Amino acid sequence: MKRQYFLIFHLIMVVMLLSCEGEQDEPGSCHAEQFTMTQDPQNASAYRFKAETARDEVLYHWSINDTLAGDAASSTFEYDFLLDTSGKVPGGPGEYTICLSVISPECQKGTTLYCETITIGAPDTCPVVDLLSQETEPGTFQFTSNKVEEGIYYWFIDDVLSGDAGSNIFKYNFLLDNSGKVPYGPGDYEICLRVVTPDCPEGAEKVCKTVHIPSPGSTCPEAEFISNQSPPDVFKFMPGVIKFTSTFEDQKALYYWYLDGELSGDAAKHYFEYDFSVDPGSVHTGPGKYEVCLKVVTPDCPEGSNLFCETVVIKVDNSCPEVEFTTEETKHGQFKFTSTNIGTALYYWYIDGKLSGDAGSNTFEYDFLLDTSGKVPGGYGDYEICLRVATPECNTGSELYCTTVSVIDWW
Repeated sequence: MKRQYFLIFHLIMVVMLLSCEGEQDEPGSCHAEQFTMTQDPQNASAYRFKAETARDEVLYHWSINDTLAGDAASSTFEYDFLLDTSGKVPGGPGEYTICLSVISPECQKGTTLYCETITIGAPDTCPVVDLLSQETEPGTFQFTSNKVEEGIYYWFIDDVLSGDAGSNIFKYNFLLDNSGKVPYGPGDYEICLRVVTPDCPEGAEKVCKTVHIPSPGSTCPEAEFISNQSPPDVFKFMPGVIKFTSTFEDQKALYYWYLDGELSGDAAKHYFEYDFSVDPGSVHTGPGKYEVCLKVVTPDCPEGSNLFCETVVIKVDNSCPEVEFTTEETKHGQFKFTSTNIGTALYYWYIDGKLSGDAGSNTFEYDFLLDTSGKVPGGYGDYEICLRVATPECNTGSELYCTTVSVIDWW
């Protein structure tokens, strides 16, 4: 019966759309349809999303990380990110972007996407998993995880299940594939591990490493580095300057250092120093996660070594406020972002990593179709809006809170 109703509903919508063929959406009728998010107080991974209006003659296109989800006939959508039963939508710990577009007779092309981003953490009962990699011989790597009691180890090569689920060690020769299923040969590969235990049946947060397999006979060095902090991938709050030093040193080599994908440092130096103390003009400072990578080029390796990366985690100070903001499209292409008024504070707003807005205001309005600054991108497209707040008790700044907005040409 429910299926019959749904098919009839869609048939009616198709007839309505065909009857309106050739007509344009009325200006102002396709503003983003916002929705609210409610977390289940008994289950931190379960959320309920509810559109601001509920009507029978519209279709609600819900999506999770660009994958359609939910019931198009319903203005509400419930989902448990650690209990995915669809087999199609991503699940497990991680970051998810939930978006909504509404199709109606007056807005046949759909409203501007309205999106919110949430982070699903691993339950307290899930183990913390580490992953180390070591090249034991050319083309062969050994990946080792910390041992987890009653753990089942799901190893993946480029998202293809591999290895022995009963072992915390996975050894693989990328130049000699015997399975017939997993890619092999020279190239880059992402190796990931998710550990499942009786107390964590949905699996701990997946950890990944990328390895580069050069062509046989290649003389490229291994581009690895160490830091002056311990452990190498987790740093205390506001460490100041951190120095990363390559384990390979050659006067003829060039060292290409990257911070979050952006080329940084001096290529002539085998080390890279960076001050992570808060600079309001940069999103690559303050509390948060940062990826530092290194590629080495030598006369014998002009194509460059494998890219070696480590994650820097700058912990947030307990005295810093939790920051978030709401998004409202006030007219086509113009958005208003509003944070909680924290009191005596500075609000550092960013558009695609560029400092914008008034630091003295907890609101930030911007017209992406009428950019007068000459510095910030404008026009149709997707933009990442971020906010960091500094207070007298948290003068180094809070952790960045970000969301993505889409400016769509629906005329």
